[in-house]
Amino acid sequence: MWRGIWLAALLASILVGIAASPLTSPQVVRVSGAAKHQEPAISAALRSVGGKPSLLIQAGDLESQLLRMPDLKAASFRSNIFGRARLALQCREPVAVVQGNLAIDAAGTVFSMGSRKPPNLHISSNVKDFSTIITISDASPLNRLCRVAKKIKESLPNVVGTVEIDDKERIRLRIEGLVVEFGDTSDLDKKIDILDRALKENPQRAQEGGSIILVDPEDPVQVR
Repeated sequence: MWRGIWLAALLASILVGIAASPLTSPQVVRVSGAAKHQEPAISAALRSVGGKPSLLIQAGDLESQLLRMPDLKAASFRSNIFGRARLALQCREPVAVVQGNLAIDAAGTVFSMGSRKPPNLHISSNVKDFSTIITISDASPLNRLCRVAKKIKESLPNVVGTVEIDDKERIRLRIEGLVVEFGDTSDLDKKIDILDRALKENPQRAQEGGSIILVDPEDPVQVR
């Protein structure tokens, strides 16, 4: 009986010693998913856990600190008692540029691109109108623009253009001299598919100008 109690106490002491030992602090941290401009902030965050025993590190606090960077969507930190740790980051995926080095993702979050390559698409009616859209309580116009930009980026990754919304919330895409009228986001897959076919059938279509009206995808209209 006493032997069992002694062994249990010894094991508990060893475990407490391991938990409190700085020898278990992360010596090597493998970081994935980071952009170059994020490196200083990541290094500073990791220094905050430097020397801490692995079992005493509050991973949630570290992740929350990292997620203060607007262009980070997710962060996951894991460490073990052998001095190894992994930090997995997921950056926000931009669907369009909104102004200067600022981009926006499909959820409508605006963030700086930093060192990352900006997307081909821009979102803009004009700067004043865009500023109004992103500050009003009803953000649905912006969400619709983001949805259109996301679909264009996925289906037509090489298209360079500007997605606009007017005062009647009608959405259009400008590609060089060509104006593509979407109207709204209904039947968006069909509309993008028609545009894709039109550009493939005539690679010079954007330079020719005019418009492609896709308000009713069952009856598309081309005006030259």
